[in-house]
Amino acid sequence: MKSDPEKAVEVKAQITALSKELAALRKEAILCDSIAERSGVIKEKIKAAREDEQPERKAKCDRTEQQKTVR
Repeated sequence: MKSDPEKAVEVKAQITALSKELAALRKEAILCDSIAERSGVIKEKIKAAREDEQPERKAKCDRTEQQKTVR
């Protein structure tokens, strides 16, 4: 490359372009990892909330069934 300065400039330009593209892709990968992590946490919170609500729903359904049989 030292013998061909034009080729060296071209290669450096390619390296610069690829470095910028890699930087953008790294940011995107970090963002995707963050989203995946948060979605796992949210799934666990939803699961816990549903488990907490389950006895309440069962009690409500039982009361509704009792009211239907009383009528």
